Amino acid sequence: MNKEYVIENYGLDRKLIEDSVYLSSKVAKMGSFFEVDITELRSKIKSQKKESNISIIAILFFCYAKTLASHKRAFALKNDYDKLYLFEDADVFFPYEVDGNSNQKNIARKIFKKANRLSLSQIEAQLKDLSKSSNVTTPQEKKFLTLPKFIRHWIYDYHFKRPLNRKALFGNAFFSILVNPVKSNAYPLFSLPFNFHPIGIFMGLTSYVNENGQSKTKIIVTVSGDHSIINGADLCKFCNDFISNVEQFSFQ
Repeated sequence: MNKEYVIENYGLDRKLIEDSVYLSSKVAKMGSFFEVDITELRSKIKSQKKESNISIIAILFFCYAKTLASHKRAFALKNDYDKLYLFEDADVFFPYEVDGNSNQKNIARKIFKKANRLSLSQIEAQLKDLSKSSNVTTPQEKKFLTLPKFIRHWIYDYHFKRPLNRKALFGNAFFSILVNPVKSNAYPLFSLPFNFHPIGIFMGLTSYVNENGQSKTKIIVTVSGDHSIINGADLCKFCNDFISNVEQFSFQ
């Protein structure tokens, strides 16, 4: 009898996504989607290049951190007894790509401690120093993903109920930006926490030509929030403040 199917191994990348979905099921998620024209911002960066070599990623991160500073409830964490931990500072989880072996790309991650207190120059300096201060997949993490699902979930649950543990592992906010297509070949543990952070932002940068034939650049932004911590009106205010911070950005 001929087989009408093939069997393949369930990859670590699928397990990581599955675990991310499991954790996101513990959060009362809500989201927002919007676009921001950053053509003027890119012009400001270009005119400032001779004086300071600040990247657009650093500026958008700075605008996000500035928004967090005025919305402290957005990065609170809840324990298992319905008590909120309202932190003074936001530790922002930031995943990104690094060069690996054999022309491969690996996903690395860094937590920007007290991001809401960082200056633009401090953010840029940390971004430039990522290769020295970040973490790529470790053998222990790969081994963790090979554990049975119920054991992985028990470990997740243990840390998820403890805000201080959770903040140390994941941070209490998330920022990611896609400038080029992702070509990652590694699947590090805790690289996809966007869905289960109390507040998270993911954006993609794209260029286009408008109806007048003008070249424009915009970011397409998705924001996710924990509805058990912040309500919809607060999330809308957060998004509007982020847009204002981007549009009104100045090097002065």
